[in-house]
Amino acid sequence: MMLPALFTLLATGCGLSCTEMWVPSGFELTFEASSWAAGDYEIVLSGDVETSCAVTLPADDTSGPGEDCGSHDVKITFDAHAIDAVFIYEPLPEYLHVSVLLDGVEIAAQVFEPSYDVTEPNGPGCGETIFASDNLTLN
Repeated sequence: MMLPALFTLLATGCGLSCTEMWVPSGFELTFEASSWAAGDYEIVLSGDVETSCAVTLPADDTSGPGEDCGSHDVKITFDAHAIDAVFIYEPLPEYLHVSVLLDGVEIAAQVFEPSYDVTEPNGPGCGETIFASDNLTLN
């Protein structure tokens, strides 16, 4: 009777049981638009993060897992006909002003003050992930 219990203890260990799923901390801003006109877009971030991203639509190629956006800590994702999102890894902004320009003319702007959730996606005691998301709607 003790042998199965001993085997279970040895097989599972007596420490933490953590998964190895990579879940990044960050702020994700998704863009919502009924359609995206062809042209040269610039996403300008200011506040706690200062950078800008340029995308021409329609795009010849898609961004895959995300292209650097002025910094390796900021990524932009897009497909041939739309800009999907900007993801900021570091620093986690507490204040962020975002402007979207099309051919040099501002078509949308908004201020974000993210409220972050802290989770432990790999199990209790296995590291925290700090994450927030929001949307910017283009008219």
